[in-house]
Amino acid sequence: MKTKKIGLVILIFVLINFLSAKVINSSEKKLPTWIYESPKGDKFFYYSGIGSSKKTLEEAKHIAISDVISEIIQEGKITIDGSIYSKSGEYENYEEVNTVNEIVKEINIKGETQKIAGLKTEDIYWQEEENGNELIYRYWILMRLPKNIKDINFQINQTYGFAPVWRSALIPGWGQFFKKQTKKGYIFLGSETVLVGAALFSNYLSIHYNDKANKEMNITTRKEYMDWSDSAEAIAITTGIAAGVVYFYNVFDSITSKGAKKYAANSNQIELFTNINKENFSISLSKKW
Repeated sequence: MKTKKIGLVILIFVLINFLSAKVINSSEKKLPTWIYESPKGDKFFYYSGIGSSKKTLEEAKHIAISDVISEIIQEGKITIDGSIYSKSGEYENYEEVNTVNEIVKEINIKGETQKIAGLKTEDIYWQEEENGNELIYRYWILMRLPKNIKDINFQINQTYGFAPVWRSALIPGWGQFFKKQTKKGYIFLGSETVLVGAALFSNYLSIHYNDKANKEMNITTRKEYMDWSDSAEAIAITTGIAAGVVYFYNVFDSITSKGAKKYAANSNQIELFTNINKENFSISLSKKW
């Protein structure tokens, strides 16, 4: 619930500024999805921070990192210098303000810190905006923290395997949606739907006019029906071929396209369960999608 509220606040903030300011420079062409809602996974906690400055981008970055550190501290349990500190009002054994400033400086330089075990920068996004006669710098940062200390150096596999291939083979565009390529997914799904629909409808018209031609006694009218039937058949063949090309290209794209960057590592393993006793024997499979 907290994450959704934060995402809603950030979304409103972005929309307000989008309407009132003009982006003149940015690190990417479009806003990354993690700005609205932090990723979720089995291995890591994800935190996104935002900073804004009318002075420099570096200051906006400093504020964004501080935002992340503050959120981590407020959760009440973090690993600092190899020790666990639980929050109950105030932290003990160290100066909180000084520690936060040291952490921010270290992340600013290295992209990670040794003071919070495993905390690393996952992604960043920044914008330079023009609002009237002034420049505004905005900086977003996504950081990850391992749920288990043994996963500090865990690397997320950026390949998608066979999953998008069978999806696109079943429903064009589904594999692209799976890879978070939403725009491309809609293009494949929409174009395939239109082409298949056109091919089926044209084929229906071809059969319909052919039947009418066979029943028509007037030679002139019969010829018109046959011409319409032939035209409809030609359209059906053309759109059918086009639908086939789009379908196979959709499958090919699901195999070759890189897909969106994966931030969260989720369990996707098949588990085998067996039950053996004197009366029966059973095997079941469980898969987390």
